[in-house]
Amino acid sequence: MSLYDRDSSLNLYQYLKFEGLAQHKIHYEVFYHIIASVMITYAAVNLQTLQKFLSWKPFLKVGEYSFSLYLTHAPVAIFFGGFIFLELFHHGYDMAICRFWATIISLSAIILATYLLHHFVDIPSGKLAKRVQKFFE
Repeated sequence: MSLYDRDSSLNLYQYLKFEGLAQHKIHYEVFYHIIASVMITYAAVNLQTLQKFLSWKPFLKVGEYSFSLYLTHAPVAIFFGGFIFLELFHHGYDMAICRFWATIISLSAIILATYLLHHFVDIPSGKLAKRVQKFFE
């Protein structure tokens, strides 16, 4: 039985309250990620030094593209990267070479796909949302 099982009698609320942990396997990896997320969020909200650091222009730019990056990274890396890796491997290249080139080409494709999605979908849909909002005000 796992925290991820739908039929598990231990849900996230019970897990965080430490109920029933004696009868279930404790998933420390999940627990530590939850605690770390809370601590990082608290620090980002309350520490001026961290706020100034995260206000640095490169971080703001990454934040601007983050949703597009989130949407594109997995499909491009899995499908495109896997395709590149297998093609090189079937042509007799060493596995390390295949991984290297699949990674380099996938990262390039992820950056390109993120840029295109941001500029041709994200920005126009944000403008459309503002127009719709003004219409209903």
